[in-house]
Amino acid sequence: MFQTLSGRTVSSHPGDGHAQIRSLISGNLCVGFELDGEVVHLSEIESRLLGRFTERDTIVSRMLDIKRVALYRLLQGVLADHPSYTLAEAVEDASLRW
Repeated sequence: MFQTLSGRTVSSHPGDGHAQIRSLISGNLCVGFELDGEVVHLSEIESRLLGRFTERDTIVSRMLDIKRVALYRLLQGVLADHPSYTLAEAVEDASLRW
């Protein structure tokens, strides 16, 4: 569970008035994630990097697999010369909460 900058609480589990992040499953693969109508779609490669997904899996139970997708996206961005995320920006983001 985490809290957004607006103060909203988000969780991978339902209940207690928290917004829930849902996995979108097609066949036996996760094809995206949804939070209150906002959807992030995964490419076929990203879905395969996550591996088989069941209705019982959550973003927490599959966090290591999701990190593989994040690394893939990061490397794809580097190869495509997308603007980088600087160390100073990372430190600023990390210090916003603390």
